[in-house]
Amino acid sequence: MLLFLLLGGMLHLVAQQRLTFVSYNVENLFDTIPSTRWDDREYLPTARKGWTALRMKRKCRQLAEVISHVTAWDIPALIALQEVESVEALEQLAHHTLLRSANYKTICATGSDRRGSHVALLYDADRFALEQTEEWPLRITPDSVYPTRNLLFVSGRLPSAARLSLIVCHLPSRRGGATAEEARATLIKMLRMRADSLLTADPEQNIIVMGDFNATPEDGLTDSWALPYAACRSEADSLAMVDLTPPLTDEQLKRMPPGSYYYRGYWERIDRLFVSRSLLTESRYPHIELETVRIALPPQQYMHETPAPWGRPRRTYGGDSYLGGPSDHLPLVGTLLY
Repeated sequence: MLLFLLLGGMLHLVAQQRLTFVSYNVENLFDTIPSTRWDDREYLPTARKGWTALRMKRKCRQLAEVISHVTAWDIPALIALQEVESVEALEQLAHHTLLRSANYKTICATGSDRRGSHVALLYDADRFALEQTEEWPLRITPDSVYPTRNLLFVSGRLPSAARLSLIVCHLPSRRGGATAEEARATLIKMLRMRADSLLTADPEQNIIVMGDFNATPEDGLTDSWALPYAACRSEADSLAMVDLTPPLTDEQLKRMPPGSYYYRGYWERIDRLFVSRSLLTESRYPHIELETVRIALPPQQYMHETPAPWGRPRRTYGGDSYLGGPSDHLPLVGTLLY
């Protein structure tokens, strides 16, 4: 009995470890090498934007500062990124900035986006043991792929041996009109099918879906697939995902901006976070620490002073004009207990 109690205590201690994750649209983190696969001419040293190696390295340093700051210098184990061109750009961020202290490995999706803007993942191999990675294109027909970014699926093990699956998304821009709206709706259907398949195989599957959806919770696009957190306790659909896009409560609104993207005078919650129900059960591990899920503010030098009280992100470019900031989005941050 004594041995059992000691082992139980040790397991309890192990279960109290924390793992921080981040989702961040990094506003066109391109390398400076001409591509033969997509049209990246906009982001080359010879382009009107003048995208040089010096500017790329500066942007990576700034992004690393933001990520380190918003996680209180607890280097995150998982960093989901949107608008990344290549592994070369990822490695500059992971291995030549403040983030180099972690053992980051890189995954960059490809897809059929004409500009070469993709989703990506940095994972600390000391805290996440990769087992599987896939890319999911949006197929209009079996032989036809919509020209957009692939979804990135990654599955692996936490140090506790619990399996965690991630899906990193960047849905088509709203500038694409009705065609892009239809593509976003189709991608949401595909997400539900994929998530349902994972949860049917294992109802206790731990799934995190995050990224730029180019749709807010108020748009209703994800209503058929994910429940708002406030409603998930009463719904019987065990396959439904849960929408944890912050801010979740009026109290949180006092501590963070009302959105992660500032557009034409309004904050928008287009950077989204969804989890499987299993990650909301506090009596089991791993689970999400709800109070840690937030839209995070970068260092003050990377925010404009207006509008009050939060300001707005300093972006890298406005049109072809170089503005010198890290990104036009704010990151989402959360913590798992395992």
